[in-house]
Amino acid sequence: MVRKLFKHEFIAYIRALLPMYVVLLGIAALTRFVVFFESDSAVYNIVIWSSIIALVIASIVCLVLSFLNVVTRYYKNMFTHEGYLTLTLPVTSAQHIWVKVTAGVVSILAGFVMIVLAVCVATAGELNIELFKALFYLLNDAQDLFEGHFIPYLIEIMILFLVALFSGTLLFYACISIGQLSNKNRIAAAIGVFFAYYFVTQILSTVFMIVLQMIRGNLYFIQFLDSVREFLSLDLFWSLHLFWWFAIIFTALLGLLYFSVSHFILKKKLNLE
Repeated sequence: MVRKLFKHEFIAYIRALLPMYVVLLGIAALTRFVVFFESDSAVYNIVIWSSIIALVIASIVCLVLSFLNVVTRYYKNMFTHEGYLTLTLPVTSAQHIWVKVTAGVVSILAGFVMIVLAVCVATAGELNIELFKALFYLLNDAQDLFEGHFIPYLIEIMILFLVALFSGTLLFYACISIGQLSNKNRIAAAIGVFFAYYFVTQILSTVFMIVLQMIRGNLYFIQFLDSVREFLSLDLFWSLHLFWWFAIIFTALLGLLYFSVSHFILKKKLNLE
């Protein structure tokens, strides 16, 4: 049944986003077509810059629509009249969440891929080759600069990006789930929950920085910082690996917290009225 859910989710995303992908690639192809008639005239400059701006706008719209589609599908499928049908399926609440977040993240990644593809189409030819050459040289220089650690860094950053996508999507799922506990204006309540979360995190960050400033002159804290600096000075490159993995684990734990909130509400506090 989970496979059928994945299939249904991906088909729904394709139907919703395919027109946007076609428009994006069409604008990219038009941009490349305009480049063939390269000229110094004012009319040509207006046309080429208009097509480039249209391509940038279409790329932004593609990402925004991908994200909005992920959020709205979760709300409609789980907390509106569609929830009566969705929750009768022989699938657990946890499986529902994992299917939706996985399909949602894949659709967002597909948006990024389509943007890269559109850029490749718009710069097809010699410009495209030059861009790839420049990228290749930059990668080689970075590999030499980081003494062979660059590729592992790149992999770790990609993992962090993927985990952050899952965690961020689950955050919005959690806000929507909490918002549906309200009897009225559930969408407004979900938005309010998100801004309240953002406000609280900003306050905690500010308090942390203030405390850090207050204890900066403490002898024990200075000794602790010296120990940390001594540890990091042993091997800066390996300490960066520790930093990336700390960020990955911390982000994953936040995602697990958001998942737990959504799962608890779907299982214990669901209200479709």
